[in-house]
Amino acid sequence: MELKSLRDNRKLIISALLNTGFTSDELDIHIPQSVAKELGLWPPPKNSSLEILDTAGGEILSYFIPNAVKLTVIEEDRTSNNNNM
Repeated sequence: MELKSLRDNRKLIISALLNTGFTSDELDIHIPQSVAKELGLWPPPKNSSLEILDTAGGEILSYFIPNAVKLTVIEEDRTSNNNNM
């Protein structure tokens, strides 16, 4: 997939696991800190908020950055609709 930072237009093409069974009222994408750095999203921008997330391994702290990236799924013969997350 391609991630494009809406903060400064940096792009990164990476592999990802999609449709993990996680449910949410809105589209969510979770990325490692190293990917956030490459996209100019680390350290977290001022509009971010620190949240507690429940996981199978217990609670974790995670930053929520609204409208931070544009995600495009790339296949050999097509790409997805572009969605901002």
